[in-house]
Amino acid sequence: MHEADLYIASHLQRLPEKDPGDEPFVNVTYTPNWEGLLELYETTQESRYLTAARTAAYWLVATLWTQPPASNAVQEFHPVDLGPYRFWKGDRYFRRGMIDEPSPLGGTTSLQSLPVKHYPPVTVPAWEVSNVGLGLEAPFTYYPHKLADWNILMSTWAPRLLKLYQYTDDDMFLMAARNATIGRLVNYPGYYVHMYTDVYMKPNYPLTEPDVTSNYYHHIPPFTAYVIDYLFSDVELRSKNAIRFPTTRQDGYVWFDNNLRGYAPGTVYGEPAWPWLHKTAASVASKNVDLVLAHSDDKLYAMLMNQTPDQQSIPVQFDNKVLGAEIEGRTLRVWRNNEREEPLTIQQGQATVTVPAMGMVVLALDGLHIDVPTHHASSASQFPQKPLPLEEQSIAGSRWKAVGARISLASPMKSELYVYIAAPESGCSSAELAYSIAGAAEKRLKASSYPCEFSLPLASSSDDVKWRITEVIPGP
Repeated sequence: MHEADLYIASHLQRLPEKDPGDEPFVNVTYTPNWEGLLELYETTQESRYLTAARTAAYWLVATLWTQPPASNAVQEFHPVDLGPYRFWKGDRYFRRGMIDEPSPLGGTTSLQSLPVKHYPPVTVPAWEVSNVGLGLEAPFTYYPHKLADWNILMSTWAPRLLKLYQYTDDDMFLMAARNATIGRLVNYPGYYVHMYTDVYMKPNYPLTEPDVTSNYYHHIPPFTAYVIDYLFSDVELRSKNAIRFPTTRQDGYVWFDNNLRGYAPGTVYGEPAWPWLHKTAASVASKNVDLVLAHSDDKLYAMLMNQTPDQQSIPVQFDNKVLGAEIEGRTLRVWRNNEREEPLTIQQGQATVTVPAMGMVVLALDGLHIDVPTHHASSASQFPQKPLPLEEQSIAGSRWKAVGARISLASPMKSELYVYIAAPESGCSSAELAYSIAGAAEKRLKASSYPCEFSLPLASSSDDVKWRITEVIPGP
């Protein structure tokens, strides 16, 4: 706490006197560590840290786009008329749906316009493609080489802005969080947004559509963490923490860090439950209502959040095969905006629910049999808290190295040894691992395709394991 007080004095009470320049990341260098201060407030309940987090978060909000205001007026545009960077795929120039051709010897990336397949002009409500609420990576990349207006979609700060709103009732934080997130995606939407386009809102965008937003596939895991964190933070906000699950901070790279849930059970209106990501246990077809699930051994909880200013009436479909019981005619307990309501009855595998404008309905279905192997622990104390070290080894006769780690997993899987060859596809088409557990005779495993990786279950997390790579065969 002493160091935090010194940080506040040096970064907030004394304002910066030096221009950081055009290249540093906005969310690393331009803004104080408001999320860390918010975490400190949640841990200590010391009001000075909430005050500091609120002040510092204003700096972030000041970098978010606000004009022109989003409206229902229609807007016409060409969604793929861009002049994007060329990427590489092996030795070829590549950008999905735009270019795939051999690069000239010594070729470099280029900002010149590419021979794209032009989509026809489209007309949509202006709010659907509005950049209001989007942030910046850095001043330099917002206006790179005269290609103006490069906002970003990686708004990983949004879930913590929801928390700030929850603690401060400052509407600016709620508005900023929602503008950055709601209505922005149905799949991974990419990174940069240049001018106006709706291509990244198509369900199959990262797989089949022209890459208009610089699809950085290594961004998908932290982007997924952001979306899940937002959904659960929204549930906690709307329930006033009557629904809450333990969190741990995942420190990604740059500003790509969020709170993760799922390693321990929490509570739904006082009842123990695990957060659960499942496609069919309960499902809705409406894009206006978000669904978050939780479960215990014999109960399913479905949290439905209306993201619109209009009441929504939607069917909720249940999967009796996943839930381990016949559900037809069963009764659902109901909470509407945290108040108990009359129960509903499941008919033909579903129940129709009316969700208030910007409100939440929670359903509970009892008498089930749900067995998720990783959800057998009763508390977070059953999981190791210390990070496990990596081991790096040279490989005889190869320029590449092998990296291994003992990974502790949730019960009942205990732990495993994971080893991979740190090589590109051309560097490893197959490999062999030799290993010995607790001094036993050496055994061998073969990885016969790229990526060259091995996963070895261990009976105990304390087992002594020796390993080495005996062979690496280069790729074609």
